[in-house]
Amino acid sequence: MKISDGNGTLEKGGVRALLDEMDRNGVERTVIGPDRNFAAVENRAGNAYVAAAVRRHPDRFTGFAVASPWYGRKAVDELERARGLGLRGLKIFPALQGFILTDPRIYPLMDFAEKADWPVWCATGTPISAMPLQLAELAETYPRVRFMMGYGGFCDFWYDVPDALNRCPNLWIETSYIHPCQITPWVESCGVAKFVFGSDHPFSSLPLELKKISLLGEAIDKEAILGRNIVSFLGRPR
Repeated sequence: MKISDGNGTLEKGGVRALLDEMDRNGVERTVIGPDRNFAAVENRAGNAYVAAAVRRHPDRFTGFAVASPWYGRKAVDELERARGLGLRGLKIFPALQGFILTDPRIYPLMDFAEKADWPVWCATGTPISAMPLQLAELAETYPRVRFMMGYGGFCDFWYDVPDALNRCPNLWIETSYIHPCQITPWVESCGVAKFVFGSDHPFSSLPLELKKISLLGEAIDKEAILGRNIVSFLGRPR
């Protein structure tokens, strides 16, 4: 089984631990990106660390960059630098980085993503800054950018997820933290092509997240969730 994980996180010293966890669970490739202080403040250090991991393991990792929108033009410059290092997508964390998804402050980063043909993974599920319909509004503002609803909109506003997915052809969802009893009706409503397996390693359990997918009904195309759908989200490297 080929499994492609749409949501991994690297922290200092975590490359070997992540690879070992992937090998134990049959995960061939994963998307990785910085988190915590690297996402909020130390963008350059986080991006350099991820880029180094991608260079060492190009067959296992696809790297995403971070840049805080509060840095303005410097944030865009950092994304340009990260692209030169081989990173090929953007991760945004509205609650962690201190902005609301509907704030125009994020537009310069979205303009960059559109121009570079970079997909955008967004941490969702935190009122009031990162709710599913707010991400849908951003996706409608940038219809040529591919967006991933990180953490599956995991919050009190989970009932807005199907509407957000159905409104936006450029919006996918990754499955970390979503209960199987939610995934099944959402797949029936929105189509399985919208769903990408995610682990949120190391903050969630990779074996548990995989087990969750195995529990979905036989009618659901698990291979699409575990591997094929992320190919469409990532697009071709430029």
